[in-house]
Amino acid sequence: MRVVHVQRRPRAQANFSVESTFALVRDALAPTLPVTLAVPSRESRGLADRWRIVREMRARQGDVTHVLGDITFVAAALVPARTVVTVLDCVQETLPGALRRAMIDLLWLRLPVARAARVTAISAFTADRVAAITGHPRGAIDVIPPAVSPAFTRAERAIEAHLPRVLLVGTTPNKNTARAVAALAEIPCVAVIVGVIDAPLARAIKGAGLTVEHHERLPEAGMRALYAGADLLLFPSTYEGFGLPIVEAQATGRPVVTSGLGAMPEAAGDAATFVDPLDVASIRAGVRRVLMDPGQRDALVARGLDNARRFAPGPIAARYAAIYHDVHARAGARKG
Repeated sequence: MRVVHVQRRPRAQANFSVESTFALVRDALAPTLPVTLAVPSRESRGLADRWRIVREMRARQGDVTHVLGDITFVAAALVPARTVVTVLDCVQETLPGALRRAMIDLLWLRLPVARAARVTAISAFTADRVAAITGHPRGAIDVIPPAVSPAFTRAERAIEAHLPRVLLVGTTPNKNTARAVAALAEIPCVAVIVGVIDAPLARAIKGAGLTVEHHERLPEAGMRALYAGADLLLFPSTYEGFGLPIVEAQATGRPVVTSGLGAMPEAAGDAATFVDPLDVASIRAGVRRVLMDPGQRDALVARGLDNARRFAPGPIAARYAAIYHDVHARAGARKG
């Protein structure tokens, strides 16, 4: 059985969680079920390039072809009985413009889901939204969370009492960085921001008088160093299909302050302080509780380490392997 992972071509300033988590899956499967990675020769930008991506990936199908989010539109042109689709999120629901949302729903969600032999989502929240938008039976959507690299391990650190380091990962609109910056304005700290700082965010930082350490796209080793050097992760997103930084911080032994919306409670388990991401005062209070209460902080760290163990690559890869074998067997039976 030849399994192919179809994955987007990374963009220079984009996040790369889908690349990292499925690389872990392929590594875990390699001894028993090698998986071929197919990456388009161009980025997914514009209709012409996307049409070329469809043609290119159609020619590179395997016995089972698994389309890994972001370019799910490819699945509509593949052999349905041999296709698996993973949906990372339904963030298009938050975008302006009804026509734009309808087009994304059709090409990136409805058609791929309708044509795939199996559909997976990285959280129950995302699976619920897929079912609600497409009408696909919720029970037919497998929820398989992302794998977290075992390289994220506990790093001991005594909290910096006078100027704690607060890590913020991501600056896209859903990451809610401007409100996070406003919340930190009254807390003496260093905000360690990972992501592109555009002009509006730069103005917000200046207005808050915040001390900032800025990084853009970092490899995994660089991210591990930032988690290890942080005193807490502040991740008050307004929307996430999962929220991988939550688990990476927990695996490193860092307390997490995150949003109570979307998939974030699902990712964090009982090991985070949850805040209202639309309320600056709520975000600020959550950060202060963690920084000022050693007992709560220690409890969050202990529970976070336990929670992070749920996302070991081996068991997650095994669930994908079971799906591949099922799709291959059913496709063979139909052919016979």
